[in-house]
Amino acid sequence: MSNIKIGDKIQIKKKEEKTIESTFYDILSALKTNKLSQKEKLNWCNTVFEVLEIWFKEEELKSVQVAKEKLIPILYNLVEKGNIENMSSFFEYYKKAYCFCARRDFECFVDYIEWNQTKKVLAKRREVLKPYVDALNRMAFDDNLQFLITSYSPSMGKCIDENTPIYTPKGYIPIKELNVGDEVYSMKDKLLCVEKITNKWETRKKQIKFIMKSGKEIVVSPDHRMLTFDGYKKASDITTKDHLYSLLAKRDSQNEIDEDELMFITCMIFEGHCRKHGMSYTGEDNEITHSFLNACSNLGINYTKTTKPNNKASSYLLLQGTSKKNIELLKKYDIYEHLCYTKRLPQCFYTMSLRQKYKFIGIMFATDGYINKDNAGITLANEKLIDDIQFLLNTCGIYSRKRRKTCKKFVSWEIIIPKDMMQSLIGKIYVYQKQQKLRGLPQNKILDRGNISVMYPKQIFKNLKPTGERGGYNRELHVERYTNKSLKLFEKYVIEYPELERHRYKDFYWEEIIDIKYSDEEIPMVDIEVSNTHNFIANGFVSHNSYLATLFSAWAFGLSINNSIIRMSYSDELVLGFSRTIKSIISSPEFAEVFTLFQLYKGKPFEVERESDWKIKNAIVPKSNHIARTRSGSTTGERASFAIIFDDMTKGAEEANSEKIHKDLYDKWLTEWWNRRDGKRCKFIFVGTQWCPEDILNRIIEDRNKVSLLKETDNPYVMESEDKSTIVIRVPMLDKDGKTTCEEVYPQVIAEQIKDTTDPFLFSCVYQQDPIAPTGREFAWECIRTYLELPNELTNNSMATLDTARKGKDNVSMPIFKNDNNGNHYLVDAIFKQKPMDDLYDEIVDKIIENTITTLVIENNIDTSLKSLLTEKLYSRGIYFCTIIEKYNTIKKRRKN
Repeated sequence: MSNIKIGDKIQIKKKEEKTIESTFYDILSALKTNKLSQKEKLNWCNTVFEVLEIWFKEEELKSVQVAKEKLIPILYNLVEKGNIENMSSFFEYYKKAYCFCARRDFECFVDYIEWNQTKKVLAKRREVLKPYVDALNRMAFDDNLQFLITSYSPSMGKCIDENTPIYTPKGYIPIKELNVGDEVYSMKDKLLCVEKITNKWETRKKQIKFIMKSGKEIVVSPDHRMLTFDGYKKASDITTKDHLYSLLAKRDSQNEIDEDELMFITCMIFEGHCRKHGMSYTGEDNEITHSFLNACSNLGINYTKTTKPNNKASSYLLLQGTSKKNIELLKKYDIYEHLCYTKRLPQCFYTMSLRQKYKFIGIMFATDGYINKDNAGITLANEKLIDDIQFLLNTCGIYSRKRRKTCKKFVSWEIIIPKDMMQSLIGKIYVYQKQQKLRGLPQNKILDRGNISVMYPKQIFKNLKPTGERGGYNRELHVERYTNKSLKLFEKYVIEYPELERHRYKDFYWEEIIDIKYSDEEIPMVDIEVSNTHNFIANGFVSHNSYLATLFSAWAFGLSINNSIIRMSYSDELVLGFSRTIKSIISSPEFAEVFTLFQLYKGKPFEVERESDWKIKNAIVPKSNHIARTRSGSTTGERASFAIIFDDMTKGAEEANSEKIHKDLYDKWLTEWWNRRDGKRCKFIFVGTQWCPEDILNRIIEDRNKVSLLKETDNPYVMESEDKSTIVIRVPMLDKDGKTTCEEVYPQVIAEQIKDTTDPFLFSCVYQQDPIAPTGREFAWECIRTYLELPNELTNNSMATLDTARKGKDNVSMPIFKNDNNGNHYLVDAIFKQKPMDDLYDEIVDKIIENTITTLVIENNIDTSLKSLLTEKLYSRGIYFCTIIEKYNTIKKRRKN
């Protein structure tokens, strides 16, 4: 130890038998003393890390543990009490301590990787996530611990500008106006789907604005995560080299508004004066003006004509009359009293059928738009209205570009629809007096290559092997591998490279970022949580949450570049997103600061780099360090030496009752996935929602319980097997007393609101992690077999279940069954009505008598007097053969035994 500098003020006795550990403790004692100056303490801070580095080489786990338990608290205290002059220096040592500990402590790794984020994954949930983090840490070093099964209620939010519009089935609504329980559009398997908001928070944060090639913008906080080509990244890590997943889908519906109202409102948006005094429409004497006046006549709106001085345009003053129909319509569509620079598209326009959206586009071009040989578009003084139009075009599958135009007198904004997109609209839209211009768009040879506005980014193709290495040679494909591809050219590539099929655009496409603007000004922002998919469409872009297991995977490759992991999920979108995010983490400067080996790679650590499978340079692994597969993908021949992670293996509520899917997953686990481990060091980690007792998470828990009994621990939500090989973590949103388990994320009021507005089945599974059996759900199709004719031999008596109305005019269901000698139950009668219970008591009694119901099971969570009331009514009519049983689903199933 003589080569260690231990300071000038305090002499440490140097003996041969003195250990590095005791020297370390002596230095800690020096740091604690108040007799040293700030400068002297800074010298001692430097010394302590010299000692730690030597100790780490001899006993890495012990040195990290002591540094976390002893050094970090001391440095934190110095940071809190240090003077202004030296605060930054102490803070750097404090941060350096986390960096050191992150080498062998997963919790410190998470904190360090997200050091500069305003919203960290553990910031508000450290207490509730601590068992999960600790278990993951044990998985890395405890060979005895083989299985980790964990499920939490959703608790990672988003953070975007409160005025950012969110795409919903009701329109394009600012996020601040949405509430828990509202439906929003989301993305699943690259397609639009509908999910519910399950949580919402309001906050103030700094901002980052992303400006896209199309001109669209989105403002988010630095820690907000967006879906990029390299996975979900926090905004502060996104650069102009990234792409964001953006909406471009033909969204049709059955919703249509009155045709005359559509004509009237659209014309008033673009050419109308909508204020009470002087309400008018101005247009030339042409086809669209005649169509507008015809719509006015059909709607009962009177007008008078005034010709403008140039004799080209006329102004039509809309007379209020006795009905005031014009004012009613303008109010109905929310443009009454609006000026040209404050008008917005009505919300119902976004939910119209494609046919009516195309009609709107045609009217827009006929009134205020232009069509020329190069492109088409519209210029307005209202940027928000331009944004609305651009998004509506996106919901028609039409790409457009927005740009700002400036002249001496005023600023305007323009939407430009490229020529190839306009040509795709021929035959779909009618632009009235400008129809000839639309048909006369000149053909261009470049358009033979298909859509050239929306492209596949070159990153998709860069790792493809030249065609000559695949048994043939295609010069065109070989040359084009390093450029963006048109939709038509992509089709050629798919034939040559079938693996590209997973990149095919559906309802979304990759859009290029051209500029990023940062601001330290804090503005109101909103966090929301979305069920199942955990993403939503914010201003056309996709954002997502939750990546603790992904951080663990990245950490594993820092522990050893020879580790290998198999990551599985139900969809390509999820599992490839995990893969890309892990790659971005281990390529980051922060990761290289923790694991210094990666500094040699200079941000490019991969020898083989594909989306699903990749290998770190110099790694000793059979094929890849990371293997990403869907549940239907083949893992034959693959091996994992460190961990196999099963993350969200079912799609959610839609598969909750599918016995076949649950059985297939479990069978595949027994016959294939179990055998993918390469040695006993490989661990199994299961993460997801426990949908029903037959799903894979619960089957694994049952199996592990048979191997070694699972017992409760000091934490009420954690169970561990007697042989220490298995840990099960299930954390509900509400505890047994109805109190929130994480006040910072789910305040009591919000938690109760979620419970009240969520379907009881979903609430029990998603939020309480207490799965309901499929047979406990009314009319679950997977639990029913159909028949055309009733068998001749059925019992005379019947049995029935009664699902009571919870409140008001809720649905009341009472299926009635007879059974045969083989134990099969046949549905022979039912009550299914939306009426108050008070109106159905006599009908229920009549059904009991008519079908000779001997057993009636009441699923009754509210009115405990129902059994007595029905019994009394039956007795009054001389009926004693019916036994009534009450079932309460609020009781935990494990407490029923």
